Amino acid sequence: MKYLKLFVYFLLLLGAAHHMSDKVANYFRPSKARHFYNQKKDMTGFIVSLPEVFASRTSFLFKTTVGLLKVSIYGRTAEKYQLTPGDKWEFKLKLKPIHGLLNPGGFDYKRHLLINGISAKAYVVASPNNHKIGHYWYQSPANLLRYHIKKQLLSISSSPFNGIYLALTIGDRSLLNKKSWGVFQRTGTSHLIAISGLHVGLVFGLIFLAMRFILGLLLAVESRFVAQPSALICAFIGAFLYSALAGFAISTIRALIMLLLLCIFKLKREAFGLGKIFFLTVIITLIINPLSCLAVSFWLSFSAVAALIYGLSGNNNSTTMFSKVKTFFLPQWVIFLCLIPLNVFYFNQISLVSLVANSIAIPVMSFVIIPLDLIAITLLFLCPGAGHGLFLFINILFGWLWQALNWMAGLSYWGILMPKPSFISLCFAVIGVLLLFAPKAIPGRTLSVCYLLGLLFSHPPPPPDGTARIMVLDVGQGLACVIQTHRHVLIYDAGPSYPGGFDAGKSVIIPFLQSYGITQVDKLVISHGDSDHAGGAKSLLNNLPIKTLETSALKSFKAYHPKPCQGNQKWQWDGIQFQYLKHLMHSKNRNDISCVLKISVGKQSILFPGDIEKEGEHYLVVHQRALLPATLLISPHHGSKTSSTPAFLAAVSPKIVLISAGFNNRFHHPSKQVVARYKKRGLTLYNTAKNGAIEVILSEKDALITTQQ
Repeated sequence: MKYLKLFVYFLLLLGAAHHMSDKVANYFRPSKARHFYNQKKDMTGFIVSLPEVFASRTSFLFKTTVGLLKVSIYGRTAEKYQLTPGDKWEFKLKLKPIHGLLNPGGFDYKRHLLINGISAKAYVVASPNNHKIGHYWYQSPANLLRYHIKKQLLSISSSPFNGIYLALTIGDRSLLNKKSWGVFQRTGTSHLIAISGLHVGLVFGLIFLAMRFILGLLLAVESRFVAQPSALICAFIGAFLYSALAGFAISTIRALIMLLLLCIFKLKREAFGLGKIFFLTVIITLIINPLSCLAVSFWLSFSAVAALIYGLSGNNNSTTMFSKVKTFFLPQWVIFLCLIPLNVFYFNQISLVSLVANSIAIPVMSFVIIPLDLIAITLLFLCPGAGHGLFLFINILFGWLWQALNWMAGLSYWGILMPKPSFISLCFAVIGVLLLFAPKAIPGRTLSVCYLLGLLFSHPPPPPDGTARIMVLDVGQGLACVIQTHRHVLIYDAGPSYPGGFDAGKSVIIPFLQSYGITQVDKLVISHGDSDHAGGAKSLLNNLPIKTLETSALKSFKAYHPKPCQGNQKWQWDGIQFQYLKHLMHSKNRNDISCVLKISVGKQSILFPGDIEKEGEHYLVVHQRALLPATLLISPHHGSKTSSTPAFLAAVSPKIVLISAGFNNRFHHPSKQVVARYKKRGLTLYNTAKNGAIEVILSEKDALITTQQ
């Protein structure tokens, strides 16, 4: 029997290892969809997610023979398709490789898609062949249920909190607006609107208590020992179904595994420790999906649980009033302090109001809003009138909580924005947290705060006098550059913004500035008014202290009192020379009136020509030829075929060209003709589409270049 058990364990271990290796191999294995990149092809598949409806597009996951695709339908044409999870469709799709922007402090979208098993992106091309083949509910039953819950709620309720209710019940956050997200982020309560281990554990606990009470009353006295095991099983089934509504996010899987282990130990009447369950949960989670350790939610979720186990391990069981109050607030205090290193590392901020906000919001959400929300959702299908009435009551209760959170989020001292710490600073901060909650007998506990203070001073130091750090950020099809000297910061262009929600100012530039500890900008230069250069500017102007705005698009920024970028204007910052070149002031093509900036230190220099094309380049060659020579050149107009003329390149005579272009963009920038022209001159090329953000350290001696890729 002993050897049989060992053999079974060996087979389980072998199967787990095979599963893990296959998962990891799939991460690196070339996608089957690569054979159809940039082609229009009729493809058949199943909708296996809840369709997400945005201002300008609808997105969903589409399971096909070449893998899982993230498909978008642009415009309002999605309404005529009436997409439902489980539907089998034939669409004409144009497939694109998955790609994400790569910037310091930014979100790695490509990694996010790969972790979730997505092989490629695609969009639907209008075609008479696009049609629904049939409906197969078993292809995506959980998402089909989520779809009907969402449809039912939106049909009877017009509450401004519908997006929050859907996030709490079915994990759908597509209807949450930017203002709501801002309130949750500033108050540190974002975890409450994602179905997490807290919510799954709450559902498990409520069902367990209810079932044990009911079964205890119904069963005979001598059979009541059956009540607890039956209640455990019912509670786990309820928690499993609730997790299914959330799409089995990493945090819910972690909670389910912990609850399953708890049930097994309880049913077998075996002794167990929370530490044992925790480590088994980590191992099983990684076996199921070894790539989950690449997700931020994995580290936050397990770190929060580990913090509670570690921080509360020495808590006494005193029954005094003070001890009861302490017991209520201590978990929040433990999580707040223990997650400071990770919050700074991932989000560059510490919410000072989060301790108070969570102390209020967690009990209200956990014991009032979420249970009532789930009951109301159930009633919508059984008795719609009662469900609607209960939602009206929930609106009143949540309205009071929302007012409190909104007030705290509006405080000027709501939190601290911090630079991204180095790995060494992060390690010291973790040591500080461990010492902070260590037993009293452990020496060095008083030094814990000193270890944490390292987070405040871990950002990259500014360049010394006579040196400039120039970062060409990866903003897709657009341009955004941050120039930092020892005491000053200039931003040249602010990247694009789109109606669908992406804003380079908010999503790329501000996170980058925070990761480098930059809190104010001395000068913002917007070369011209095109949205791929000026789109993110208003986010910067509304969220950052900016001393001066200079642009050629004065009318577009009239409310911000801009100044013109006047030709031959010069200034010096910390040993670095800045100069505007005299450019065209009037042209039918507004690209040609772009502000042209040159930055020099000694014999090294870099030229920022904006989007100038043939006419603008010719003007500079004729009128500013003596000022054009530069070591580095930002490719004019993203390397389009209407720019980088031979005469202009001869006048600038660069050694290195930096191209800011979108990956696989519809304009085909940079043009093959222009790239060939660069290579013919022997120039070194860097492209944000391939290399991610490009950093240049410009000094008198040389220009050192590193890339994010």
